[in-house]
Amino acid sequence: MSHSDEGVTRISFSLPPGLLAKFDETANRAGFTDRSKAIQATLRDFITEQAQTLKEDSTITGSLLILYDHEARGIDAALTDLEHHSMRIITSSIHIHMDAKRCLKIVVLRGRYGEIKGLERSLRNLKGVLQLKLSFLKTEVD
Repeated sequence: MSHSDEGVTRISFSLPPGLLAKFDETANRAGFTDRSKAIQATLRDFITEQAQTLKEDSTITGSLLILYDHEARGIDAALTDLEHHSMRIITSSIHIHMDAKRCLKIVVLRGRYGEIKGLERSLRNLKGVLQLKLSFLKTEVD
């Protein structure tokens, strides 16, 4: 990462070519003519989404959608281990075979926000996880 005197920071990072092509196509459809502006908007959205936090001890109901490459070494065992470790907050899980290589796991959770976010962080960094989305509700029961 390098800093310039003009009030911007130039960075570089690696992306699979297909992901970059999809990003550029999506940004173009959204009206962006400048990739940097599209990335800035995406980063702002990510920051806003992550900032919408509850107190660590708030009780929530949520779901995790995990799209992963089941051919990645050890991914199935790692997911199973994390599920067993988090049995107290997992109420249900569903495993769906999307195609020959990809699987979707849907995990329904109910528990303390801090514990659920901790599970999300553990899953997010597993090799083979392609996409992960946490959605949660603050219900009347919670």
